[in-house]
Amino acid sequence: MTIDKKLVYRLGVQAIDDEHLHLVDMANRISEDLDEGSYELCVSLFDEFLEAAEAHFRTEEGLLERLGYPQLAQHVAYHDELVAKVKKLKLLGYEKTSKASILQHYEKMAAFVMDDIIRGDMELLPYLGGSGSAARRR
Repeated sequence: MTIDKKLVYRLGVQAIDDEHLHLVDMANRISEDLDEGSYELCVSLFDEFLEAAEAHFRTEEGLLERLGYPQLAQHVAYHDELVAKVKKLKLLGYEKTSKASILQHYEKMAAFVMDDIIRGDMELLPYLGGSGSAARRR
């Protein structure tokens, strides 16, 4: 399952928008390696993805805290859920679970990433002062 970067919305905050696109690139790379059966590479890519996601969440959460976002605790819990899913995927890679099982968990993670970027973060627009527009990188 490849994520179409044209579906990524921009919040109007360059650092966050760039991090979203980077996370999509990483998720797509994991998908390609899963298709090829490169489980060992996937485990290292999950590590990289997890580090990038956690760094992104710290950036976003710090900004939201400074802006006084009233639902910060819920947004942090939402991020924590993604981190837990990535860790579970990584364990499946270590266990060399069936490709179907890993793909199923990957698809859940990819859907969650897109949900975070599109639905979850779009709710932040009034607080971030961004305009929120569709990305048009080609």
